[in-house]
Amino acid sequence: MLEAFTGYGERALLLLAVLVATVVLIARLWQRGKSYVHALRRDLHKALLRWPALGVQLVSSAGVVASYLAVFSLLALGAGYWADPYMALVLVSLCSLLLLVMAIPVTVAGWGMREGAAALLWPMAGMPAEQGVALSVGYGLAVLLSSLPGVLFVFTRRHSSG
Repeated sequence: MLEAFTGYGERALLLLAVLVATVVLIARLWQRGKSYVHALRRDLHKALLRWPALGVQLVSSAGVVASYLAVFSLLALGAGYWADPYMALVLVSLCSLLLLVMAIPVTVAGWGMREGAAALLWPMAGMPAEQGVALSVGYGLAVLLSSLPGVLFVFTRRHSSG
């Protein structure tokens, strides 16, 4: 009967050694990273929450969201999806949810998640899923095409004059 318990004592000692080593490693990493974390916290507070940075952040963020919604709205208007003012309000509400889905960091530029969310959300609002997916793909293509001129700056070099 004692033979059965001898393996448990060795395992318990091994587990205890692993736990102690883990605690020591975490303590050392924390000591090294503590100053970095505090500096990061200070810098984030300064960049985001102090006056006038907070106002600038709020206004610029609202402008970005408004521009994204404007792109969605123009695409919907061009596709003829706005039948009445009520439909415009519904579309802007749905597109706001699509913007939130795009922020999930498991995709590249929102592709995939945005279209899947559109396919789920549009029928909930009583509209065809194809309309939501088409609008979502159109948004992705419009943003992609509008950002393509930036590729020129990647492949061109600035020559110094001295």
